[in-house]
Amino acid sequence: MKGSAHLDWVLGLIIFLFGFILAISYVKQSMSIEFPKEKIIASALEELEKELEKISIKVNVYKVATPEICVQNYPCEFKVKNLTNISVLNSTNNLQLVSYENGNLRMLVNWCERIKVVEVNESVIYPEGDAWITENSLGNGDLNITYNSTHIIEMKYKQKEFLIEPVNLTTTQIIERKSDSTQAKVVFDNLNLSVDSFSPRIWFFSQPKNITLNLKFFEKCYIGNTLYNCSSLTSIAKLSNLTALYNSSIGIAFIGNNLNVSLKNNFNQSIAIALENVEKFEIYFIKGNYTLAINESKAFNYTCKLMPYIIYNPISYQKLSSQGISLENFNYRIEIENLTFGEPIPLLTDIYRKELYMLIFNQGILNTTKLELWVWK
Repeated sequence: MKGSAHLDWVLGLIIFLFGFILAISYVKQSMSIEFPKEKIIASALEELEKELEKISIKVNVYKVATPEICVQNYPCEFKVKNLTNISVLNSTNNLQLVSYENGNLRMLVNWCERIKVVEVNESVIYPEGDAWITENSLGNGDLNITYNSTHIIEMKYKQKEFLIEPVNLTTTQIIERKSDSTQAKVVFDNLNLSVDSFSPRIWFFSQPKNITLNLKFFEKCYIGNTLYNCSSLTSIAKLSNLTALYNSSIGIAFIGNNLNVSLKNNFNQSIAIALENVEKFEIYFIKGNYTLAINESKAFNYTCKLMPYIIYNPISYQKLSSQGISLENFNYRIEIENLTFGEPIPLLTDIYRKELYMLIFNQGILNTTKLELWVWK
């Protein structure tokens, strides 16, 4: 009986001590956790969002509607007043060539892509074109046009000369020369001549006039939707949206709206092409046959449209990178784009991690990005 009573007392003491240890452990655990996980993250995010609101900006995004014609680096032109800091982006957020002056917005884009115009009261980066102009020539990486106050002297594409003799522009003086990222332009007294960046294209804008170009001989002549062997022609005249002269590898096309075109074969030595009473037309240089100029011809008679804008309030990368962020009463680390704020992440403590998806504006580009936040006490 005494042994049994002693055993009961020992078992009771063990149960009591075990319960006491559990109680102390529970109290310690309760004291060590000041906030539940959900509350500490919610508090930190609330502070962070307040910080980010201070550096958000308003951005207007316009959509550009283009006809379903695949032309590359083709101009879209708009009359739009009071725009500020414009950038133009394609569907993969690559910056496109753009110029904006005195309410005239001009951009070179690929019409098959989705295009948007971003307007923001913050500095943006503009890509540079390759169009250039000097006192007696203009061009781009593929084109070189030499001129004076009355004539086009030379017209080269891929370093190949197309003219037999200078082209009389029926002008008397040069008023202005200018260039921007989209084009180089020379303004005569009654004619504008321009070259687009990264494009085998020359634009003529004038008062109604007759222009004749005496060109080197080509094997094929496409005029008025009919293909001819140039050597079989003596002369021909038609209304045409697209007239093309070409050999097996290279050629030239004249594009406009119902151009009154006359073509004359000079003994298979040269071809004279005359355009009567024209106000606007395009010279387009081609690799291969006339089919490469068909889309250019279709695009000539269509215009782009600028759709109403959507307003965003993204985070400004420029302002974000120049300001610190503070989360009171918490240790934290924030990573967004290539920016880092806060402390290094410790190894031995409870850390709470959260991802936030947000819009950020960076150097003209509006993009979705991910903010990663680590918080600990």
